[in-house]
Amino acid sequence: MAESRKRAPKVIVNPLDRVFISKMPTREEATYFAQSDSDSPPYMKAPAKAEPKKTPYDLPDDGADVPLLNGVVSEGFSYNPPGITDFCKEPQSVTDHLAWKKLVAATTMCLIFMVIELVGGYVAGSLAVMTDAAHLLSDCVGFLVGLFAVWISGQPPNNRFTFGYHRAEVLGALLSISVIWILTGIFIYLAVERLVKDDFEIHADAMLIVSAIGIVINMIMGSVLHGGGHSHSRDGRPTARGTGADNINVKAAVIHVLGDLIQSTGVFISALIIKLYPSTKIIDPWCTFFCCLVVMISTVPVLRQSVWVLLESFPPDMDYRLLYMSLSRLEGVQDVHSLHVWALT
Repeated sequence: MAESRKRAPKVIVNPLDRVFISKMPTREEATYFAQSDSDSPPYMKAPAKAEPKKTPYDLPDDGADVPLLNGVVSEGFSYNPPGITDFCKEPQSVTDHLAWKKLVAATTMCLIFMVIELVGGYVAGSLAVMTDAAHLLSDCVGFLVGLFAVWISGQPPNNRFTFGYHRAEVLGALLSISVIWILTGIFIYLAVERLVKDDFEIHADAMLIVSAIGIVINMIMGSVLHGGGHSHSRDGRPTARGTGADNINVKAAVIHVLGDLIQSTGVFISALIIKLYPSTKIIDPWCTFFCCLVVMISTVPVLRQSVWVLLESFPPDMDYRLLYMSLSRLEGVQDVHSLHVWALT
């Protein structure tokens, strides 16, 4: 928060839409010590019909877009964070609509192929294929969380949830990771059991077919999530935001698909080796370990980010010192202290 020695501060919003500071009006903007008697000292008399001076910090009407302090320059110091656009209330309807369509398409393909892999893995007797199906289940849960987040983020805040419902995405991500890790633990246990007992059979042909289909499906899903058209900004310049690919949930879905593509490729190579050398069926449980490792590694960043958000830590993509200096050098700000910045999602 920022302090000033005068009264009646104006509240303005900083460029990151997370920190609120106060700016005192200048002498020309406000009337102080308004008195009508002629005995008042000159310095206590208000100027006659003082016109309010328009500044970049004036708040617009309720519901209107709030201009950001892009490229604020004060005493030779400027702060213009990357990725900040021209308004606090950025129009997201087009981007969210495209993100919704991409996630729906990816979820549908993921659910269909997950069923195919479960059946195919059971027929082939391959734990590696069924582990890949479990990874697809985690992808489906992640996609559904993304769909829910896109929908819930569009709901307006209310008196009970004053920040809106953005944290629902974080809670959903933690639930998804919990389910994934439980399934991963089960498959690790089954793989160890196969290594110890060595009493299983692998049908390499079915394993090859299912894993090959998995590679194709994952490539299609990646193309759907990453592709799209383009839109134009208010000044007519083309922008990639209209593709929906910049949506954080779509980015997370792309990471999920990439991890599953690597996993399906590993299963395919294992199936090919078992097909050529049937005595090497022991590769299947080892491939299961590899798939479980891929699942664990791919979920750790999401878990770490979710914990950071829930603990309200300082956003890692921002510079605390740079933000502090930017706020302290704004015109009218006397001091900045107890600066707290956090992310909603």
